[in-house]
Amino acid sequence: MSKESRSIPAAFRGYQLPLSAYESLIQTRDQLRLLAQFTEAGARGFRFRGPYSFGNIFAKDLSQSSTFTYQALVPKDTLEADLEQSNTVGADGFALIGPMIVNSQSRNYYYKASNCTGPALCMPTSPFGL
Repeated sequence: MSKESRSIPAAFRGYQLPLSAYESLIQTRDQLRLLAQFTEAGARGFRFRGPYSFGNIFAKDLSQSSTFTYQALVPKDTLEADLEQSNTVGADGFALIGPMIVNSQSRNYYYKASNCTGPALCMPTSPFGL
């Protein structure tokens, strides 16, 4: 496919992707330590992008001084209750990352962006907030 015939999605037309930095944090087997890792990375401007076999991947937009706050909440017993939980924290500006299981303990993880603009890291990019 030639460069001239490529199509750019309308949401990204005129938007220049930022310079980014990435880091991987070693996966822990403790929910409190995991949330502490997320919190420390978020305070330095890194947003969680996903778990990988070798660790959790975080990305940072080097063109702005964003920060990210994270919450890890115990999942509810029903889908309706989980949706209610997500809507409650969503009203406070948090977006769902999704459930994460650490050492047989499940938590619903959420993030909130501050001082952040643009779709690359500041807004949810999938139905589940990632």
